[in-house]
Amino acid sequence: MARLLLMISAICLAISSDWDELVLAKGRESLTDAARAILLEFETAVIGEPTKFLITGGSIHPLNTAVMDYIDSIVDYKQILTLLIVRKPLQIDLDFSTESSNSPLVLHLLCIIETLYLNLKAKSKHYKDAALSNFFVMNNVHYIVHRIKGSFELREMIGEEFTNRLANEYNLTASFYLNSWKGVFDCLEIDCFERLGGLFAGSFFSRLRFKAFQARFKEVVEAQSGWILAEAELRKEFRILVLLMIMPLYTAFLHRHGKNVGRLKQFGNFCDVEKVVMCLFEG
Repeated sequence: MARLLLMISAICLAISSDWDELVLAKGRESLTDAARAILLEFETAVIGEPTKFLITGGSIHPLNTAVMDYIDSIVDYKQILTLLIVRKPLQIDLDFSTESSNSPLVLHLLCIIETLYLNLKAKSKHYKDAALSNFFVMNNVHYIVHRIKGSFELREMIGEEFTNRLANEYNLTASFYLNSWKGVFDCLEIDCFERLGGLFAGSFFSRLRFKAFQARFKEVVEAQSGWILAEAELRKEFRILVLLMIMPLYTAFLHRHGKNVGRLKQFGNFCDVEKVVMCLFEG
């Protein structure tokens, strides 16, 4: 892919530097054919990129970075390439909008991003942990959306419909990932037994539930301690989301049963739980 990046850049530089002379020259036709061939070769490479190695901590896959860098190069020469690329991509049947207003070049970009997403989703299946699989997809889709939104020209070319569809996929996988914490805060919710009062609301059962919370919290934290969210704002956002799920229930549980569980608390108080969560996602 690095070779293809260099080739497309070289072709665009050649065309842009001598455009007036090339307009009437046979060289333009050959360069045009070469640009089309390289674009199609890159699309095929993205579709068929076969690596199955797992990215540590569910972080950004190198394929993702390489493809988005390539797309940035396409955008840099969009005026020239819009004239050169007049044929639609081979994978036009993929699931995205193909409005007539989209140029063949834009359709190629949509095709590349769509196949990148499908490839990344396929790679996520190699993680044995379902939460990490969703975390990986969420992380990488966010990266794609972030790159699109970070470039005015690319955002304008891609359009809101396609970008919003990717954002919706990010939100969906994010919710799937956050479900991995459900078993932690379930231990702290008021259940039917506690409502009965008496023995079920007493010292033994409150301590038992707090032990379950401690064990599940420790299990999830240890499992996710090596997971990585490279983008600082995203890392902060998910720490806050996790805390918003746990802290209200945790503080309410301590308020109801503080005397009963005080001797068992491994984390001292709820501020320590917050401190643990605020250290997550740095790998």
